[in-house]
Amino acid sequence: MNDKIDMWLIQNGKHLPTAIIPQLQERLETLPEAQTKRLFGVDIKSPIIMLLLCWFLSPLGLDRFMIGDTGMGIFRIAFYVGIFLSFGILAIPFVPYAIYELATCMSRTREYNLKMVMTAIGVIRAT
Repeated sequence: MNDKIDMWLIQNGKHLPTAIIPQLQERLETLPEAQTKRLFGVDIKSPIIMLLLCWFLSPLGLDRFMIGDTGMGIFRIAFYVGIFLSFGILAIPFVPYAIYELATCMSRTREYNLKMVMTAIGVIRAT
């Protein structure tokens, strides 16, 4: 059973927060076989793909929608529609927001992946 967990961590560890991997491995090794099998059904998002979505399709908010952050996805659409309708005048004050979104996109995705893993193995409840 430890070989399966090790293989899963090798394949998906890069998509999770680095600091939590040792604790996650310890927790996974104590799980019964039935809960361990749930790991292989978890939909892990690639932080690189999410960064590319954030970079190229930022006005659509797809990266936010894909990690279940619907409110921020809708805000992002409204934000960019407002910039478009104001002919770019409103764009200048929001440049720091766009930089923040790009800078935190990968860490948000890793946190989302961790939440999905914890939900799958029954540590936290689905929301």
